[in-house]
Amino acid sequence: MKKINQELIALFDKYGSDRRRALRENKKLSYLYALADLRENLLDWYQFDPEQQALQIGADAGALTGLLARRLSSVTVLDVSEENLEVVRRRFKTEPELAAKIRYVCADVETYAREAEKCGGTYGYVVLIGDLTAADRAGRAAQMTAAKQLLSAHGTLIAAASNWFGVKYMAGAERETGALSWNEMKQLLPGGKFYYPMPDYRTAGEIFSDAYLPKKGDLTGVLPVYDCPQYMLMDMGAALDAACEDGRFPEFANAFLVFWQRQAAPEAENASQDVIYVKYNRTREDCFQIRTEIREKNGTREVWKTALYPEGKAHIQSFEEKYQVLDRQNPSLKLAKPELQDEGMTAVFPYLEGKTRNHWESSAMIKSFLHWQRRTAVSVKSFLRRMMRNQPTASYIHW
Repeated sequence: MKKINQELIALFDKYGSDRRRALRENKKLSYLYALADLRENLLDWYQFDPEQQALQIGADAGALTGLLARRLSSVTVLDVSEENLEVVRRRFKTEPELAAKIRYVCADVETYAREAEKCGGTYGYVVLIGDLTAADRAGRAAQMTAAKQLLSAHGTLIAAASNWFGVKYMAGAERETGALSWNEMKQLLPGGKFYYPMPDYRTAGEIFSDAYLPKKGDLTGVLPVYDCPQYMLMDMGAALDAACEDGRFPEFANAFLVFWQRQAAPEAENASQDVIYVKYNRTREDCFQIRTEIREKNGTREVWKTALYPEGKAHIQSFEEKYQVLDRQNPSLKLAKPELQDEGMTAVFPYLEGKTRNHWESSAMIKSFLHWQRRTAVSVKSFLRRMMRNQPTASYIHW
């Protein structure tokens, strides 16, 4: 058995479902990727049909299996290694309700697709997260074709992979097996809906889409890229800024998340909104951890803020209370009014178009204001110095 699998099984046996404690007491990047709640950020926001079944291609230590089992009627985990499957079994050993919804198959996706075709076995969702393991284009195309064959008529293929030309890899991070370019991903999944998890698909803090791409200044700050070398070969923020400004962010994003359907389901009368942007905050206490989404329908956008844990319900409900207080105190101001949904777990706001700080700092108006501010400060300092020369008692004032 691989060393990492032995270590993970030992952690599951010792800590059970208390994976946060396991991470606090055992600090290792491979454990973070296997156990951290933030692994679920990639798909936590997605509106699954709870009556459907999912096929998860690649065990991935069960990092997303729990989410799929909670949201769907059942999950089949497919992996070429029996020991990888055993890791997932041990992960959910102390969670019988989830374990009952998970089944395991040891096979490669192409073999499984041929067997499933004979018996008509298909799935509403096929989830392929970072498991395009073939070394060449032909191999990856064969794997993707097999994954598509396992979809039901209106099923959805959900695929994520790292970008060969991603900025973090140019900065020195090691490329993983299965990394591919934006063009190759588009060829594999033509017509798919593309999203771009940042800083990557394993630790997605923000998820952009073709309908909501980052602007210059949005990604300037230091990104929490855990697998970058100590000394990077380039300034990632500056490189991403340049890509955003040139309209080429999709080509240099660190990862892709794509939703593909062979045949779209008939449009329902009250079709759900499209989620075009997602941001998570998991660095606070549970009672303040939220997910922010921008949703769009028929050209109208809304901002949805949802508590990630039941403890956060009071925080979400406080938005309405704060609105009422501020509205009374400032009747002349027009404030964004929240609407509570999902039994108070979600607050929905109208979308307000804004501009980045970088935009304002580069605008002529702000430059003019800053110039005026500097001149004013110099004038005030000169005035006070003249005053101090005439007032001996003011000698303790320094500039």
